[in-house]
Amino acid sequence: MAILPALAIQAYNEIELNRAREAEVRENALRLAKFASGELDRIIENGHGLAVALANLPAVRNHDTAGCSDYAAALTKVFPQYLTMGAIDLDGHVFCSSRPIPPGASAADRWFFNEAIQSGKFVIGDYLIGRLVKKPILPLALPFSGSDGRIAGAVYVSLDIDWLTRYFQSDRQINNDATLAIADRNGVILVRLPDNARYVGTKFAEVYHPYIFANGPGTAEIEGVDGIHRILGYAPVLYPPSGLFVGVGLTTATAFAAVNDASRAGFILIGVGLAIGLLVAWLGGRYFISWPIDKLVRASAQWRRGNFAARSDLGRGGSEIVHLGRTFDDMAGGLQRRQQANAELLATLESRVQERTQILEAAQAELKEANSGLESQARDLASTNRELQLEMQRREQAEEALRHLQKIEALGQLTGGVAHDFDNLLQVILGSLDTAHRRLMRGEPITAENGWEQVQPAIRSAERAAALTQQLLAFARRQPLSPQALDINRLVSGMSELLRRTLDETIKIETVLAGGLWPVFADSSQLESAIINLAVNARDAMPDGGRLTIETANTYLDEAYAAAHEEVVAGQYVLLAITDDGAGMTREVLRQAFDPFFTTKEVGQGTGLGLSQVYGFIKQSGGHIKVYSEPAQGTTVKMYLPRLVSTEAPAKISAQSGAIPGGSKGELILVVEDEDDVRASTVGMLEELGYGVLKAPDGHAALRLLADYPEIRLLFTDVGLPGGLNGRQLADAAHATRPDLRVLYTTGYARNAIVHHGTLDPGVELMVKPFTYTALAAKIRAML
Repeated sequence: MAILPALAIQAYNEIELNRAREAEVRENALRLAKFASGELDRIIENGHGLAVALANLPAVRNHDTAGCSDYAAALTKVFPQYLTMGAIDLDGHVFCSSRPIPPGASAADRWFFNEAIQSGKFVIGDYLIGRLVKKPILPLALPFSGSDGRIAGAVYVSLDIDWLTRYFQSDRQINNDATLAIADRNGVILVRLPDNARYVGTKFAEVYHPYIFANGPGTAEIEGVDGIHRILGYAPVLYPPSGLFVGVGLTTATAFAAVNDASRAGFILIGVGLAIGLLVAWLGGRYFISWPIDKLVRASAQWRRGNFAARSDLGRGGSEIVHLGRTFDDMAGGLQRRQQANAELLATLESRVQERTQILEAAQAELKEANSGLESQARDLASTNRELQLEMQRREQAEEALRHLQKIEALGQLTGGVAHDFDNLLQVILGSLDTAHRRLMRGEPITAENGWEQVQPAIRSAERAAALTQQLLAFARRQPLSPQALDINRLVSGMSELLRRTLDETIKIETVLAGGLWPVFADSSQLESAIINLAVNARDAMPDGGRLTIETANTYLDEAYAAAHEEVVAGQYVLLAITDDGAGMTREVLRQAFDPFFTTKEVGQGTGLGLSQVYGFIKQSGGHIKVYSEPAQGTTVKMYLPRLVSTEAPAKISAQSGAIPGGSKGELILVVEDEDDVRASTVGMLEELGYGVLKAPDGHAALRLLADYPEIRLLFTDVGLPGGLNGRQLADAAHATRPDLRVLYTTGYARNAIVHHGTLDPGVELMVKPFTYTALAAKIRAML
């Protein structure tokens, strides 16, 4: 009975341990599936980039077989994971290939080719045996346009499935005890580790379809194709268009082996303890209870026969039974003496019986007290167990409270910084506008010469608030980028005069620009902003003057460096390094340098968002940033941007004219905005610029106006609209009847409608809210 509570506690602990282990195994399987899905997503994204480069090749657009084939062959040497790549015309004839084209080669019956031509979008194909390479491949296709702007065919790149298998075999994240499966949109197995050769090219059974065609990641307990029970983590590839499935299975027998071994060991220990306890209890009962009672029984039998000379002879111990034996022996002696003097004792027999009765009651009381002591010990043991359980619960509650406080502290630091800066900006805006309002109420006009200085602080504070939201979006990697091919040397050279005006005359600027610098694919305005941010930080670190060095170079980050740094992919990069010989940073400051709203400057001297903005932009562009600094030795910030493999010349950075271009009433613009004040403000700007303007509060009203006014030349729409029709859907519906209609989007924050993977969709024109009169005028004029 005493061991039963321990057994119950052990059983409860085993149940909880198995639940915790199952949750841990599911979490690990899902993490591995998401990791493998992310790797495959990156591989597909790289293939898309190659297809884009091939589709924009003049030789492809002009159907130049020799030039296109030479370029495709060169690309396959640089990227051996693609067995072949080339181009197909609208009739399905292969006119360009990295391999020799056999006579009559055609892709007209291939699903991926027809889907790319019909949809006009990038297509991920399915498992097939390539006709040119005779090996399993995963085709990727992208339509290309001819000189007239219409779709003239499709380019393709063929991913080597054997290379894909080797890639995941070498991945250290997925150990030998786990299984990895990759399937296409039809459920055909592309990769299955281990035993890849046994399963590749076969099709998953229907029982696995809920996981293969799931819309999001998840876990399940299944019986694998090899009959082994596993915990499955599954995740679809997110890169559009979707169509690939990734699953990672962890064998349940192996996952729970340690828990089962611990359970067996626990129960064995309890069993051994129980056996020892029973043996000790039996021996103790035999020695301290059974043997003395047997002697008492034998002596009592003698006494029953009238032999009062018999004794129990239990010794001189202090136990209750020994004490009882001595009492019985004394009683027997008394009986013997009374028997011998029966005549003398008859007169006092009643008193003698009462005396002996009292002795028996005392013995019984002592026995009862001993039993009470044993019950008290049992109650103490149960109380101790309850206290241990309560202590475990209190500890778990304290740990959960600590984690919650840490999350609240991090959120408080961010929201406190945002509230502090925005409250200051709103104070200036409200104060300035209130002053201007009182002036107007008094009948005093506001002109450029009189009263305008009361409005200017509100404009400056509103512009600072807009910049602050863009810095926060940059840190969170949510700003919409508009990347292009860039020559960083040309960009740095074009900024030299701007940097000299920004920095003090006591700071000498030096540039060390590498020859033959590779191009990169990045947003030029954001990169300029990053350079200016770092230059201003360097200026503040050199109050007495110094040297600022801007350096460029081609470099390579190897596998060892990538493994030691999170979110770094090994490969070729262009390095942009900015070095100063200023005050430097301590280790503690360096550790927090990229945190938002962290600054070592005096109050009012900085927002603490400059470095966090640079960090977010570089990460969103697929790059890497590293800071090296020591006190009194200066600071170096190294930014690594991925090399762009392309034959096209980098875009030039051109200056804009300072004139504000206007329009005419004949140029009709439709403004679609659900916020009344924003819509009225935008319409007022456009009318002031001279344009004809129509307005609508939602997408359905806008479609009716487009049908009634065929002379509308430009649709200016917000991305987020009510009524079930957002800005992107409105533009697609308008283009169905008006393919020549120009579309300009505007938004404060857009994530999925027109921005994917951090960059604007191809051909999208965007004005980020809030925008100025001057910026709107230039954008509208450029589009019309």
